Amino acid sequence: MADPRTIRMEPMGPADTGLVEWEQIDEKHLETASPVQTGHTYYKDKETGLEVGVWACTPMTTKMGPYSVNEFMHVLEGSV
Repeated sequence: MADPRTIRMEPMGPADTGLVEWEQIDEKHLETASPVQTGHTYYKDKETGLEVGVWACTPMTTKMGPYSVNEFMHVLEGSV
């Protein structure tokens, strides 16, 4: 990893910007209406594909199927 520093993440994003609205999830992946998702990316390494951030979303149901990435989640509130 090119940048081994510790990154402090806040559940609601940085104090100066908070979480910002992200693009809509493609409806072909959803069983419910489009949710509103917000987030903040704290770290992204294009070489390794590692991305670290905070994400929040209104309730939704997605269609099950192949998932193209490995993902680790720590749920702060709600359910998956």
